[in-house]
Amino acid sequence: MEVQYNTAIDGEIVQIIFDEDSSEDPFSRTKCYFMISQNYEFPGKPALEWHDGENYYGGSEVRSYKLDNDIFELETTDSLSVRIDHSCPKDTLDKIREFFQREFSDKCHKKA
Repeated sequence: MEVQYNTAIDGEIVQIIFDEDSSEDPFSRTKCYFMISQNYEFPGKPALEWHDGENYYGGSEVRSYKLDNDIFELETTDSLSVRIDHSCPKDTLDKIREFFQREFSDKCHKKA
């Protein structure tokens, strides 16, 4: 799975995307993706959005997560469990870890 860490407006917006096919047309997707985004201009928790290959979903909050060099696991407050095998460059993984530490360290527990 492809991993992207994107920022815009001098870091005011952060998006982390795990995507099976980033070149796919967003209006007729058939592949899965999972996105976490934060807009620091507006207070609030990071937004979650995903596509399961058939439908789009979102609106949940992170309950717990685990991020390893090749696996990302996340559980939402409404009991969705996600496990993503990924290949991510070290510098991108470091940025994602910093983001997770900043956003989720007090608000959820890190999975063992």
